[in-house]
Amino acid sequence: MEHFRSSPESSDVRLAESLARVCKHSLRTQINIYDRRTESERRSQALSYLNRSAVNFILDEAPAPCSPKDDSDQETEDLPSPGEMCALVSCDATQENPTVFLAKVLKYTADGRSARLAWFKEVETRPTYFEFQAGTDVWEEKASSLIYPVDVVFHRLDGTYELRTPKKRLWSMIKK
Repeated sequence: MEHFRSSPESSDVRLAESLARVCKHSLRTQINIYDRRTESERRSQALSYLNRSAVNFILDEAPAPCSPKDDSDQETEDLPSPGEMCALVSCDATQENPTVFLAKVLKYTADGRSARLAWFKEVETRPTYFEFQAGTDVWEEKASSLIYPVDVVFHRLDGTYELRTPKKRLWSMIKK
């Protein structure tokens, strides 16, 4: 056992699980002896899976995506396509305190004036990082209030989305 823990192969979770089963060790022993990952590392794969599953479930449940249209011949190229991330600024936001929401566009209404969005909540301890809120309702917002494009990066390790566009810049982009 000590030989395996000190070997380079000890980082291979599947090998560790297989070895523990062959040795007929309990699940607790498997975790305590063989699994050298931190609690955060153990949870990250499950969080990532749940995040992907929840988003895919919402996308699968939504009717076929419609593209935004506008009868006034105004360009809609500045709107995100279904599946893309966008930002919204709270109605009570100020330049000093720009409260920002992050969302994924699920679909547009038939008239293209509103969008159905999946909400991503800001992580309290990590400003500019957002997590999908499984179990929350999809909400509808006016297409004109969506801010796009935004610089967003997905971090697979913890299942969070990092908003890299500065919040003050997003506040300044509000259509007044």
